[in-house]
Amino acid sequence: MTNVDYALFITGNPGSGKSFIANNLGANFRTGFSMHGGGVTTEVQSAEVTIESQRVLLVDAPGLIEADYQATQRNAGMITDALGISRHTPCKIGVIVTDHNGRIQQADLLLIKKVHEALTPAFEFLLIVNQIRRRNITNYATRECLTALVQTIQSRTGADVRIDRVIAIADFEPEQRPDMAPLIRMLGSINQQSAEDVKPIVISTEEHQSLGEKILFYVYRTLKIIASLAGPMLMIGQMIM
Repeated sequence: MTNVDYALFITGNPGSGKSFIANNLGANFRTGFSMHGGGVTTEVQSAEVTIESQRVLLVDAPGLIEADYQATQRNAGMITDALGISRHTPCKIGVIVTDHNGRIQQADLLLIKKVHEALTPAFEFLLIVNQIRRRNITNYATRECLTALVQTIQSRTGADVRIDRVIAIADFEPEQRPDMAPLIRMLGSINQQSAEDVKPIVISTEEHQSLGEKILFYVYRTLKIIASLAGPMLMIGQMIM
């Protein structure tokens, strides 16, 4: 690894848009639609980019929670490996969650808690709320909404997340590019830290099962999208035959 000023580890659950954010910061990670119901990212990816005249190592690992428990365990191991970079390279951590009308999902709380507990000393987190519906974007600009979101995360995970460390990004069409200037400015105020110890992230079967309903909803939503895409293709095939 060449010398970099710091590493930026971007984490989030499958479908949160980790690679999309990283690519708009200069990386070229695999991203897009998942045809198998799991995350698009299946291994740790890294790329050196320049952000505000600094050399930054962008690191992207698979999302943590998937419907398959073995896949979740595999992802936990890769996230642990990615966090290991912070032992020898100063690191900043960005956690990406998606818009759920101001609420934070149980799977996201579990991810934040596990990453927080894995690191010694504790790291401060940059929270990125991604894919915000147009009708909700003004709500995320209010202190009331951000306070409720941050207090929930703090009380349920113990993580160092603050109101002045939250970035909201509206949902975009694939060909559109979001304005990354606010995120880049905020990165300048996040402390880069080094870890003395990184504990393995472990998800118990009980923890995974407790998320069953949320996971099934995610898979159902994915399969519904696949079906909507397959429908027109099936009709075309029938017309050709």
